[in-house]
Amino acid sequence: MKATWKIAILGVVYGYFAACSPVKFDKAPEPPCGAEGVACVAKCEGENCFKLYTSEKVVGKQPVDVLIVNDNSGSMSTEQKKMGNAFGTFLSSLGAVDYRIAMVTTDVSTAHSQTPLGVQNYPGPYNGNGALQDGNLIDFGGGVKYLTDSTPNKESLFTNTISRAETLHCEQSNYKECPSNDERGIFAAYLAIERNEFLRPASHLAIIFLADEDERGMSDTRSAQDQNDRALISMYPLEEKDKPENLISRFRKLYPGKTLSAHSIIVKPGDAACKQTQSSQGTFVRGTEGYSYARMTQMAGGKLGSICENFYDYQLEDIGKDIQSKSLTLPFVCRPLKDEYEVIYNPQLPASANVSATPDWTRMELQVTGNVPVMTRITLNYKCAK
Repeated sequence: MKATWKIAILGVVYGYFAACSPVKFDKAPEPPCGAEGVACVAKCEGENCFKLYTSEKVVGKQPVDVLIVNDNSGSMSTEQKKMGNAFGTFLSSLGAVDYRIAMVTTDVSTAHSQTPLGVQNYPGPYNGNGALQDGNLIDFGGGVKYLTDSTPNKESLFTNTISRAETLHCEQSNYKECPSNDERGIFAAYLAIERNEFLRPASHLAIIFLADEDERGMSDTRSAQDQNDRALISMYPLEEKDKPENLISRFRKLYPGKTLSAHSIIVKPGDAACKQTQSSQGTFVRGTEGYSYARMTQMAGGKLGSICENFYDYQLEDIGKDIQSKSLTLPFVCRPLKDEYEVIYNPQLPASANVSATPDWTRMELQVTGNVPVMTRITLNYKCAK
């Protein structure tokens, strides 16, 4: 949701895909030996010294942490309900992984960011006096900050929590009493991974963005066509923590033993009909194409869904299956010498097994695909220069 003074953004032309080349992360910040989630031994063979790294996953027991980034601004109550209605399908699609599911909002306070004069975003009654800001995990009830397979009534807890009271109140007050309309899901996720209230050392982290506007309502690759647009962009620039590449770099520096994927349910870039649908919900509502979220999804790998679908079951099923497959992804914390690595399956797989292990040097991870039997231990060994 954006107030009327930001409606001028509609005339802006995005130069996203044509203007940006892919950002590669072929040089991960290398951790010292003994980093969390990664076994490492420093060795020398004659004059050649190196570090020997080992990562492991056990099929059927692998941990997955899911962070839902929920746009809690006005105009989002319908989309929040759709997300809640499809949550059971999402859980089923995750299979047998050991999951934790947490949630944050897109509300970032003035304490963490520069905001235009006169629209400072301090803690107040419509953002839980700060509890719903800055990547703080939303309480599902009774102090529960994340859901697991053993959480009682987890589906009803999620459904009740994804539908935000502050969002509905904003709409019912004719957008006068609201949380921030400066939606910053990537920034909020950045703060959440820094705070780390629920992440486990060797788990896969999947971030799911639900938003009807792009980060700050714009993309850093957008070109303004008139003076008013340029003034708005000047007031609301993308800061460093709003940018997908910086979130990914920060994650890899903090958690070398983990892997990351990003998924988005947004107004897809180029979907003019969906953009119009989101913008027709009221005088003070303006949907924008999610170029920054799409870029985050492209860079981290994941599924890109449309916020305008009538039901989210199929989209969340695709996301869940993708997360399940990525739960077997193992990280490279550095580029191996000569790109050589060893994968060991214990028990050893039969010759007829249709399983592959493929390195992705852009994302610095080993992607294991195929029907690996439950309880199989997958070990990745590789050497890096000391």
